[in-house]
Amino acid sequence: MTALLCLHGLLSDNRDFVYLKSELQDYYDFIHIPDLPGHGENILSFTTNNTLSYVLSEYDRLCKEYDKVDVLGYSMGGVLACFLTQYRNVNRLILLAPAFNYINFENYKFSIIKKSKPYYKNNSTIKKFKYFLPFTSIVRATKNNICMINCPICILWGEDDYLVSRKSGFYLFNLCKNNIKSYATLKNHNHYNILISKEARDIIFNFLYK
Repeated sequence: MTALLCLHGLLSDNRDFVYLKSELQDYYDFIHIPDLPGHGENILSFTTNNTLSYVLSEYDRLCKEYDKVDVLGYSMGGVLACFLTQYRNVNRLILLAPAFNYINFENYKFSIIKKSKPYYKNNSTIKKFKYFLPFTSIVRATKNNICMINCPICILWGEDDYLVSRKSGFYLFNLCKNNIKSYATLKNHNHYNILISKEARDIIFNFLYK
């Protein structure tokens, strides 16, 4: 039996995966989409230690009930998914715009954020600034400790992504030593619509059925 752990992005919650969950639920025995500390309904403080510990505990909980656990990470969740590969035997890794390199000033248009993700605007400027420091700490902690990825990996990045640079994907692709690995660059995709993209979904399915 196989489960999927989905890790959402910064200043977001489990709603990141509403579309993908409906598309993938026939493939997996169970899909778990927790709110990370300080996000959604999770009352834990958003700190580096809380977040990393929480991700490990959620993964371990799934491993007690399922033979294999895949991890799908989006943006900051992609960083956390890579963190898991250094400490746990992740079955397969799916990364949507993993945020190791940010902000992508070549494409950056702040106005698009509000149009593409309506609930993002509910986060105050103070909260955005407050959360940015733990986020950068999580990225540094993961990047400093990641040396190799051994599991199959699928990385997707949108050409119009204004928050995450394509360097993130190349960095992780080169770290993966598994023969099953892919990196797809999607035209007319930004940091948010990649979550609801049929093209992205089809690439994920092709990866899962290899």
